[in-house]
Amino acid sequence: MNLPQTLLSHLHQAQELIGIRSGQIHLRLQRLLEWLSNQFGETHEQGKLINLRLTHQDIADALGTTRVTVTRLLNQFEQEMIALREKSIPKAG
Repeated sequence: MNLPQTLLSHLHQAQELIGIRSGQIHLRLQRLLEWLSNQFGETHEQGKLINLRLTHQDIADALGTTRVTVTRLLNQFEQEMIALREKSIPKAG
């Protein structure tokens, strides 16, 4: 990839991340999880596993909200089967 292509790629990613930070918080979290899944997700039988060490505070800082809100929404997403945390994924063996 040459320099102009690299710069365009980084600009596109920056625009995607800026778009994630607008709107209602549950939509921001959902968009962030989708973006992370597309960028870093590993195929798993139940979907994609985002194999990154991110704390709830890291996610809250990225979205401009509180850790408590992120924790509450992740619990809600898990109950609604929108997203599962690794501890919730059944292990084989």
